[in-house]
Amino acid sequence: KSILLTLSEDLEQNLIYTLTINGLVEDCVGNMMHQGLFGEFALPNQPVPNDIIINELLFNSFESTDAPYIELYNRSDKVIDIGNLYLGVGNGDYPKSVVPMVEDGWQLFPKQYVAICKDKSLTETQYIVQNPKSLVENPKFPVLPNSGGTVHILTPSYEHIDQLTYDEKMHYNLLQSVDGVSLERLHFD
Repeated sequence: KSILLTLSEDLEQNLIYTLTINGLVEDCVGNMMHQGLFGEFALPNQPVPNDIIINELLFNSFESTDAPYIELYNRSDKVIDIGNLYLGVGNGDYPKSVVPMVEDGWQLFPKQYVAICKDKSLTETQYIVQNPKSLVENPKFPVLPNSGGTVHILTPSYEHIDQLTYDEKMHYNLLQSVDGVSLERLHFD
């Protein structure tokens, strides 16, 4: 699941690196990795308020299944490690419960989306997921009350990056059912 790289030079801030595998690489049991596989990474920046925003929220899961999610959007020019952020839920300005956004580090690049969900396979079954790599499972995802509440994105020192107070009445009033219908931001600003 991981590899330790030793670099000859320090990484530079605000520079996106691409890792390409050249030559033969195998895991501990001898499975060969394909050449040319790559991944992008960077030294992450510290987010400030509104760098990352709550773009979409599903609190009233389809057919009462336990499949809530929150979609985040990085509206900044920074690479931000959401593994260093927390997801809080409650009413008002302070969350009643807080969990890590994701278990391991996960870099959110500028102008990209990520959806955090409680059960990835259930979310993929119920919705069209155009980019499965941008759907991250968090089994500790907090309960989002259907009646309403406030969702918080917090730094480790509990500074607010974004928050959204939601209510069932925010749904389009001509919908016959809000079951499985998310709320989505109209504009990033």
